[in-house]
Amino acid sequence: MPFSLKGTLFGIGLLIFIASCGDLPRPFSYDKNKESNPLLVLQDTKKSQQEPVGEPESRPSKSLEGKIVYYLIEVSGLSDENSRFLSRNLKYFLNKKYNLVNSFGAKAKFIISGQVEVRDLQPDKKELTVRWDVFKRGGEFLGKVSQKNQITREQLDAGWAHLSFLISEGAASGINNLVQNFAR
Repeated sequence: MPFSLKGTLFGIGLLIFIASCGDLPRPFSYDKNKESNPLLVLQDTKKSQQEPVGEPESRPSKSLEGKIVYYLIEVSGLSDENSRFLSRNLKYFLNKKYNLVNSFGAKAKFIISGQVEVRDLQPDKKELTVRWDVFKRGGEFLGKVSQKNQITREQLDAGWAHLSFLISEGAASGINNLVQNFAR
């Protein structure tokens, strides 16, 4: 299986970033029996019992109270532009439909990795496979959300913004179900 220089550099950069966050808990642990490639990090924040008097209502932490917070790194297996489309649309659905908020946090409870693979089936047909793996912060595999569709080359080349919107809508639902089942 050929490895790309871009993918290798991304992996090294991610490891350096994680190592540089020395005071943060490690987002995953390596286990040979489990797959791990974290691309989004979720954290659960608790709703405070009392509101401090005199605090402005627009303070940032108030908007995160009682919500599950996640951090999204671009999805692997796509061009930079298409990865941004998919990431942006997934953030939109997780926030608007499921009240999950995108932000970096040290108390992450979940790690979610996304990988996209495009295979040739026929001269004009492609198979698009998207896989989202959900892990506990310690590396325990919780579940996966898989999406697979056959599309034409033109649909993939010309309509990626629309395709990523549809992919993200379905993925957000499955990711939310896995996260909510664990968070209970």
